[in-house]
Amino acid sequence: MQTITNTLPTATLAEKSADPWPIIDNIWSIFARKGNKTVFLSVGASPTALPDLELAETLGCPLHVVPIGADQVAAWTEVGATLKARACPAEPAWPAFSGGAEEKWILPKNFRVVPTLPWWSTGTMDVSGVAAVTTAACIDVAANICGTIGVGPRIDILKVDVPAELERGVIMSMLEHNLRPAVLMVKWSHMPDEHVPTTITAGHLQNCGYMLVKTIGNKFLYFFVDQDVYMSCSWEETDVANPLLKHLISMVQKSKAKPEGAPSHVSAANQTETVASGGEAVPQSSDAAPTGGA
Repeated sequence: MQTITNTLPTATLAEKSADPWPIIDNIWSIFARKGNKTVFLSVGASPTALPDLELAETLGCPLHVVPIGADQVAAWTEVGATLKARACPAEPAWPAFSGGAEEKWILPKNFRVVPTLPWWSTGTMDVSGVAAVTTAACIDVAANICGTIGVGPRIDILKVDVPAELERGVIMSMLEHNLRPAVLMVKWSHMPDEHVPTTITAGHLQNCGYMLVKTIGNKFLYFFVDQDVYMSCSWEETDVANPLLKHLISMVQKSKAKPEGAPSHVSAANQTETVASGGEAVPQSSDAAPTGGA
């Protein structure tokens, strides 16, 4: 397995707002071939809708949002009304959230509210500080979204900013259902190095093939590079405490024995076209299988 180094240039969404987010620079070029069939899903709501709107405007693709709780439903509804009217409401109820939406060129038909939280399974659950939340299996949410676009079930870009530490469940269920968005933006409720459950989720995410590209506070930007280390060893071995550790030690030993000048890594920038645009990154990818590609 080659080591992929992070050489992706980055930029900032809503840079002048109160809630800037990191993003890959010139992201439009990554998804140019998919165009308006790029599947962008934003779960929850940030203090302002501008990062979501700027990204959807740049890509020219639909923005699918999953509000959590009545307040977020109302806030996103105001954004939708603002996009449709191309003007702010006379008396906005959520000015900090919807402010600036009137300046974004997003077709009203491309603003779509998804009523169910992507999760492990279909049902309802009580969320602290929020009324009961309706859930659906992650793959079913993706299939419903993609059905309106005319592509196989996938998510290309996933942004997660949710209350009650729900981001861990959203991410783990995404991985469980074999969905691999090329770009993942997540606001962690706790920093990964300071909170064991978050450490486990963030570690699992990167072990499944994601590279951490940039952070702004607790907002993390990941890119899928298709290096799932779990697949590099057997999990049925009984002669070692950890077969992955055994494999990593073996890789280090082989690397030390490699002749001088032999290639040992590839840049993430060279992976961009394959992973995000071509869609061949996940071995199971096809229109019938849930992956990050077309």
